[in-house]
Amino acid sequence: MPKKIITLTLIMLFCTAKFANSENYIISNNPNNNSSEFYVELKKIAIKPIKMGSYNLKVFGLKIYQIELYSEKSRFSYDDKFAIVINYQRKFEKDRLVERSIQEIARINDIKDQELLNNYKIKLQEMFFDVDKGDRKTALYNPQEGVKLFLNGVVVGQIKDLLLAKRFMDIWLSDKSAYPKMTMAIKGEDD
Repeated sequence: MPKKIITLTLIMLFCTAKFANSENYIISNNPNNNSSEFYVELKKIAIKPIKMGSYNLKVFGLKIYQIELYSEKSRFSYDDKFAIVINYQRKFEKDRLVERSIQEIARINDIKDQELLNNYKIKLQEMFFDVDKGDRKTALYNPQEGVKLFLNGVVVGQIKDLLLAKRFMDIWLSDKSAYPKMTMAIKGEDD
């Protein structure tokens, strides 16, 4: 066998082995499903996560992010495990993401207690980072364990407080969310 073919074969084997063990790769999904792909961290909610819906959020014509909701069941419920995947289409600083999240949690739940909101803010500051265009944030919700947050496939934090976990996910899933069309679309209710 020519030397170039052997070298190329070894490189391909090395790359295949390296990415097969990576937590950041994308797995092809069933072509009959609405989704063309899903992320490895979603395997933590179910063997075959079901895509509930997706939405491309734009504000004043500016692309913000593309959001998808996956569940272990075919109907959304806080009683089941599910995940929200956000693919950012622009850069955001950590402090802005934390502030906006706290504002939405307070607004949706009508929370006036500043001490409680400050405790929530401290928790989010521990697990949020600046995001760039193309970054992927995944929030895995488990009704018994709370939320595990991933950034580009790497665990960056966990919300074990079950009330805060639900309130955090309600930013996107509550009927009072800032973008009701987005909420209905990702829950598969926009028919």
